[in-house]
Amino acid sequence: MISLQKIEQPDFSHLIRLFIYNQEHPDSSSDISLTALPTFYGKITIYPSAVATFHAPSNISGIGGIRCERIRAVTSWRKGPSRYNTIFVNTDPAAEGMRGLDVAHCVTFFLILA
Repeated sequence: MISLQKIEQPDFSHLIRLFIYNQEHPDSSSDISLTALPTFYGKITIYPSAVATFHAPSNISGIGGIRCERIRAVTSWRKGPSRYNTIFVNTDPAAEGMRGLDVAHCVTFFLILA
């Protein structure tokens, strides 16, 4: 486990509470009282990377077009400089092609512990 101070995001605990609430109430308004937010005890585990598995039929990806990529967010890569990968995030599934994707920079991968 890691302390929330190491993440260097002062509102991280509040943002996690908002995220959990929005996952449980996708049709809710943006004005949410603090008392309505779920409790978060600050227990998280940080990971240096994540593996994304996706279907890429236009790419030479092996059987059925399935591809795996490791996405990194590390302060030092192979005893050298940091490596914070860039990703596409699907923010509008209804948009055509690349118009529904935003570019994001990975800085932390974490797991919320119950």
